[in-house]
Amino acid sequence: MSLEFLWYIPDQVQPGHRGDDVVADHNGLETLTRQARALEEHEWGGAS
Repeated sequence: MSLEFLWYIPDQVQPGHRGDDVVADHNGLETLTRQARALEEHEWGGAS
């Protein structure tokens, strides 16, 4: 049995909607691109 890890794509503009810290550029293109590249590097399977 193998595990597949998926990541969550934020779909709300408001920072902190999941209890996250409120930071500048929460859903900005640079932030999301950096996260996607890190997840690909670590071979996560996809997104939900």
